[in-house]
Amino acid sequence: MSSCREMLSRVAGGRVLDVGCGTGHFTRQLAETLRDVRSVIGIDPDKDSVDEARRATENRRITYRLLSVMDLAEEPERFDTVAIGYALHHLPDPAAVIRRMASVLVPGGAMIVSEPVADGLSPAERNGRDLHHFKAEIDRLRGRVHNPTYDRAAIRALVQIDGLEIVDECTGDRHATAGDGAGVTDAASADANAASDPVQEAVEFLDEYLPFAEGTDRCEDLRSLHADLIGRIRADGIDSPPRLIILARKRQPGD
Repeated sequence: MSSCREMLSRVAGGRVLDVGCGTGHFTRQLAETLRDVRSVIGIDPDKDSVDEARRATENRRITYRLLSVMDLAEEPERFDTVAIGYALHHLPDPAAVIRRMASVLVPGGAMIVSEPVADGLSPAERNGRDLHHFKAEIDRLRGRVHNPTYDRAAIRALVQIDGLEIVDECTGDRHATAGDGAGVTDAASADANAASDPVQEAVEFLDEYLPFAEGTDRCEDLRSLHADLIGRIRADGIDSPPRLIILARKRQPGD
């Protein structure tokens, strides 16, 4: 059992909300890892992701809703645990999302935030981070919300709002699946990763994604970054940055 799994297994889940659930990978991990889970609701505004999450989920305690996080104020439910995994850097205003999540959390409830980190990385991990940043910049040119990943201090600062107290944290294992917020690698994923060539996959991805920048004012700079990244990846390899998983509690009245 990893230290992150141990940390999460101590959380009494109760009624759980997973914000920005995507295809449900983190949602399912929460249902399996937290203790005393009554129900888990995953929400996401992307219909294709929600449809895929429903197809991939057999746990009857889990339901999914096509819902934006900023519509949570209209939700009648109040949750014992709220979570967000690998999604803060996909939001236009992550601080507002954390505040909204805290507003539907019961006093004494738990908030779980899981994000990949941008600092303290090996050369191979820096290459993984920079490939993600390359993709994020092109996505922004295409009109999508996709920001660079945060360093550890910035992630902690987002959670340190009035009414919340950080009580624990851990660094999650690496995982090849971008939607994996918990950072706990399963055996099937490990076998798949061992059978693949991550360097070749990264080079092919960079070659396939660069054309989306054609015709933009950043095209030449991104071509240069593309060449530099490929050279570094071939020299040093590539690995996914680890995740920082933060556990916070909502203060009780009078705390």
